[in-house]
Amino acid sequence: MKTKGLSIKKLKPKDMFLHKTFGKGEYKGVEFECTILMPTHSPMLHYKGERYVLHMKDIIEAMLEAVEDAHEEKYDDEPRVRVNYSILPGHMRGGMQKYIEDGIRPCDFLLAVLRNDLVGAAKLADEINLRRLHDFAEFLYNEAPIACWGNKEAVDEWIEQGGLNGEET
Repeated sequence: MKTKGLSIKKLKPKDMFLHKTFGKGEYKGVEFECTILMPTHSPMLHYKGERYVLHMKDIIEAMLEAVEDAHEEKYDDEPRVRVNYSILPGHMRGGMQKYIEDGIRPCDFLLAVLRNDLVGAAKLADEINLRRLHDFAEFLYNEAPIACWGNKEAVDEWIEQGGLNGEET
């Protein structure tokens, strides 16, 4: 059985990536465009004589993924919040992530940080956290959702609603 494929002209040796746009269309009211950008050494590309061939199965999978991505973008009511926890000390990232994403009550030190209680945070901090209090302030200012910190009421409401993943009651 012969496999149908999309034939693409042979690339010059200096070309490290294949870039090919195909499959523009509309599906269930969502416009999509499928573009392939892949290294020329990708296992999805098959070299046949003077041409690279991308098999139809791979094209269809890529198109379905593009349609799904476009659908998610169009119908997401809330923009996705991506929080970068890397500025925090490693042993504190999990607790902060569980608090922000799921509204799980953190340790007393993090509660003090989230409530803007500098004296309380300094009293409860271990040696590492005490030296890195400025990183917590930078994290809250630049990464954390504004509604999840600032005072006791904001923190309590955040826990009650279940964080970013929770539903408001």
